[in-house]
Amino acid sequence: MSSPDVKNALMATSSPLAQCTVLKMICDHPRRMSTNACIAAGLIDGHVAINDGDKCAANDIDDVDLNVLLSESGKMRVLTNLLDALLPDKILIFSHSIKILDIIAKLLAENGIRNLRVDGTVIQSARTEKYNLFRDDDTVKVLLMTTGVGSVGLTLTAATRVIIYDPSWNPGCDDQAAARAHRIGQNMPVVVFRLITCETIEEKIYNLQLFKKSIISQNNGEDDNPERMFSSNDIKSFFISPKSASHEMFSGKND
Repeated sequence: MSSPDVKNALMATSSPLAQCTVLKMICDHPRRMSTNACIAAGLIDGHVAINDGDKCAANDIDDVDLNVLLSESGKMRVLTNLLDALLPDKILIFSHSIKILDIIAKLLAENGIRNLRVDGTVIQSARTEKYNLFRDDDTVKVLLMTTGVGSVGLTLTAATRVIIYDPSWNPGCDDQAAARAHRIGQNMPVVVFRLITCETIEEKIYNLQLFKKSIISQNNGEDDNPERMFSSNDIKSFFISPKSASHEMFSGKND
């Protein structure tokens, strides 16, 4: 928040949405940032030889102890406790980030929780096989999906619990992902959990979702450009703590 990048964003000399994305990354897990950024934050030893400090730090989690990854992210610790409470129900977990799915997959593997994964790298025929296996095999408890892949056109009624790990700028994306389990043919109650980090940009995004739902006539995900939704004052408000900000989020200039 005190970095030159945020200052430049507030002065409109750089992209404010780019810095909003960084703040969202920190909420998901700090290792979504670059290796250099994690070194600056004290998460990675700066004396370690780094070949490419600009790459995502989550690329190199194979040799990182799971307890270390959990200690760095409150949201990931909440997810761990939530999984303990929800199993043995079948669970869908959605994230916009492939890197977050990598960390969750490591968490599941080290806890012996059998899972499947579908993201943009999985071809269509393989996706269908995984969907069918998740439906038919009672030992497969979790299906990991990127929100974009799982937002439309799927029926996954084998699951009765849905976890939205990170909120989307477009409320329709999250709603459509949650609807994968709540479909015709579902004969059990479906419970959806949205993980929102309080007093951060995520809380503001979720409040914005609720506000926009009341005025957007069609949430079909065809236009998910977040910049169209905000005035400059709205964007600046993302960098102010909810504790110090006014309860009035919006300037009244939005359409």
